[in-house]
Amino acid sequence: VINEKINSKDSIDHGIIIQDPIITKNLFTEETIKIYKKLHPDVKIILSAWDDTPQKILDSLKKLNIIIILNKKPKNFGWSNINLQIYSTAQAIQCAKKLGLRYIAKTRTDCRIYSPNFLVYCKTLLELFPINNNKNARIISTDHSGKHMPYKFSDIFQFGKLEDMELFWEESYWENDIKEIY
Repeated sequence: VINEKINSKDSIDHGIIIQDPIITKNLFTEETIKIYKKLHPDVKIILSAWDDTPQKILDSLKKLNIIIILNKKPKNFGWSNINLQIYSTAQAIQCAKKLGLRYIAKTRTDCRIYSPNFLVYCKTLLELFPINNNKNARIISTDHSGKHMPYKFSDIFQFGKLEDMELFWEESYWENDIKEIY
């Protein structure tokens, strides 16, 4: 896997979700998308942003031939804007589902992955370390804070099968989940 770049037939069912407000400083989000398109030309890229994004920024991003979802912000942003993250990610996953994608890499607009092999690497990890229930697989992530602090599961990067990501990111707001847990 070390020098193997994902090829067209392997990537047809892969998607990269980029979620959060668009970073305009140094055109960070736009340049990230260009890098992903160069490294992964056959992978669907879904940008899940907000409906208050300035039109000038959207016009520039539309030229990149990606899927752009403009979400209406929830009334309650939740602790540390967690409901924004949950909602925009859930909407992007539903879009990926409609496109028939099977694997999703989820990142944020303030992060970037330079490796041309990360999709192959992550998919290989899922295959090498299966869960024995034949229903679900793992979600691969970094070890930073995440959806709910008790989980300690990062939102910066995640990779998994669509159905597992959909289950994790189901549209349920933070305050509702905390009530159920505690």
